[in-house]
Amino acid sequence: MAREDQLFASVKFLVDTAIPEQARNELHETLSYQGGHSASTVFDATHIITNTLDFEGHHDFEQGKAVAVT
Repeated sequence: MAREDQLFASVKFLVDTAIPEQARNELHETLSYQGGHSASTVFDATHIITNTLDFEGHHDFEQGKAVAVT
């Protein structure tokens, strides 16, 4: 359970599969350590971490409901 003083306590992140596996794992570990929670779909995410705006699920992405971080 995330503490409120953790940097990413209110973040539900989705790391795009276009990012290399090792980098995805490192991002997941770092964000989780700081209180972030992994989202299973773009619908559940508050932040989508990607290296392209053509990420998996971008057609379902609703601007304003989540932030795409490149």
